Order: sequence, then structure tokens, then C-alpha cells
Amino acid sequence: MVPVGVTRYPPRFPLAYSLKTNLLDLAPTAAMLKAAKGGTLTPKQFDVLYIKQLEAVGIQRILSDLRRLQGRRRGVALLCYEDVHAGQTCHRRSLAAWLQRKAGIKVDEFNGNILVQHHIEEGVTRARPVALGYVRRSHESTERTVSLAAQRAAITRYAAEQGWDLVDVISHDGVSGGKRTRFDAIDVALKQHGAKVVIVYAMDRAGRDVVGLLSWLERAQRAGVQLHAVGKGLVETRAASGFLINAVEAAVAEHLRRNAGERTAAALRHLREKGRRWTRTAPYGFTWTPDGRCVVDPVEAAMIAKARTLRADGATLWKISERLASEGMLSRVGTPLGAKTVRAFLLRRP
Repeated sequence: MVPVGVTRYPPRFPLAYSLKTNLLDLAPTAAMLKAAKGGTLTPKQFDVLYIKQLEAVGIQRILSDLRRLQGRRRGVALLCYEDVHAGQTCHRRSLAAWLQRKAGIKVDEFNGNILVQHHIEEGVTRARPVALGYVRRSHESTERTVSLAAQRAAITRYAAEQGWDLVDVISHDGVSGGKRTRFDAIDVALKQHGAKVVIVYAMDRAGRDVVGLLSWLERAQRAGVQLHAVGKGLVETRAASGFLINAVEAAVAEHLRRNAGERTAAALRHLREKGRRWTRTAPYGFTWTPDGRCVVDPVEAAMIAKARTLRADGATLWKISERLASEGMLSRVGTPLGAKTVRAFLLRRP
């Protein structure tokens, strides 16, 4: 339990423990305390002003502070040490009711004479676990695939059922399951939000790369982060049985990705051999006809021929780019050709 003060001033008596900090955002202002003590502010007026103060700070900022202070401990104890005068209610009770109303956080009340008589010792608030969602698709959704919106809706329902606070959903559209950089985005979001749970629609949405997925799972579990799949629950690989089941599922997902890639490559190769359109953008020196045939582009063909002549004369790739640009031979977007582009069509067989 992390002890946190919610008072304007520290107590004037010794404590049996050390306060982590005082959250002044949760403490009444000095003017409010003075007016309440002087009797010019009724308990009801005091409570109205205090709630306005909390609303001005905002529930998200307060929850963020509580999560940061809680860390890996099991809860945060909100401590109040100010005298409760006749007819006055402790502001921590108003805070507890406000937290429960705004965020659904359960707040337990512990009253007693633990330190000094007439002082309320502690109230415990446990923030709900913070979760991230992750949705991904490799290509545009069809009737046979689950759209990003459908994945997001299922993840939202799952988080609500578990009682988790879903703070963000990372979306990767058109990203292959073999791209390991997707884990970098997840790790950044986990650190940013202090989340300890990642929810995916299914295992293959997390990745279709068995080595990459299992390596990330191992790192995540060491850091106390869980992966959950909707309809499956916790993805656990530490126990031998859990490792076997999830490793097989990940291997099957990678097999399906590789198999689909091989079939796609074979189909595109067949189209290319037949002189039909096999890619969105035609290679330099060619263009697509309206009916999908590949034909020579005379302007780009002349540019490539010029580049080959300059290369034969010993010009560097950058010199070739500069020379072509000086003669008005530019890329398809109107800029000088890059060295990599020049090199690519020079290496291509005439």
C-alpha cells in the first residue's frame, strides 16, 4: 500500500510511516479551509467548491497520478489529517464518492483513532487495471476477414467484462503479421500509459511470426505484462503446457502467412510472365495500359538508356541523378531520382 496525503499541509505529529507524497490537486485550497474554520463557509458550500476543484483538475489526470504512485503495489492509501469541526464532513469522503461516481473505483473507508483523536487515518482506493488494445489487418477487409472496427468492438467488450480501464487501442492497418516493428509501438504505449495488459482479437492479430511473438511474450511476462485474446483469455507461455499450446498456435499462424505469401508470389509471377499487370506501380521504363498490359514508356526508357550510357562512362549514381535532372529527366513525382532508384533500374536486365 502506498501512503499518499490529500491535505494542504503535512501533519504536526509524527507518523509511523513515510508519506510517498502530498497530492495538492486533491487537497482543498487554503482559502476554503480558512473559510470553513471561520464559519463563513457551510459544509454544503465547502463540498460544492471542492467538487468543482476536482472537476477542474479532471478525472484522467487524477487517475494517471494514482496509477503512477501505485506502481506495482496493491493500492493507494489516501490520508487526511485535518481536524473535522462540528457539522463539517471530511473532504476525503467527498473525494471517495467522486472517484466512485466518475471512474467506478471502489473506495474502502477506515475511520478510527489510530494516530490522533478526531483525525481520520486512511481510506484505500484501488485503481482498475489499465489495458491496451491492439488491432491489425494485413490488407483491406473483406467479407471473410474481421475489420479493424469489429476487432476494436470485441476488445472493448472484453475489457469491460474484465473490469479493466481500456486507455488506448493501437491500430495497424495494412501491416503484415511478420513485421516485428509492431511490437515497438506496443512497448511504447505500455510505457506511456503504465498498462499491464494487452488485448487482441485473436493470436494471429498479435503476429504471425512465431519467433518474434514468443520473444515478445517472454519479455512482456518478465515485465509483468499479460497478453489476452478475446474468446481465449490469458496467453501464457511460462508453464510447459501453455508454451506448447501457444507456440503451436503461433507456428500455425506463421505457416498460413508464409503459405499465402508463396501463393501470392506464384500468382504475380504468372501474371508477369504473361505480360499482365502484377503490381500497383509499373517498374521504371514501363507503364500499364487500361486493360492491364505492360508496355514500354518511351520517356522513361530514354532516361534509363541515358543513365546506362553515363554509367558506362564511369559516372557515379549521384552524378547520373544530377545529369538527368539537369536535362529535365525527373522522377514520377517531379524530383531528382535517388541513387537507390538509379541503381535499381541499372541492375535490371535491358
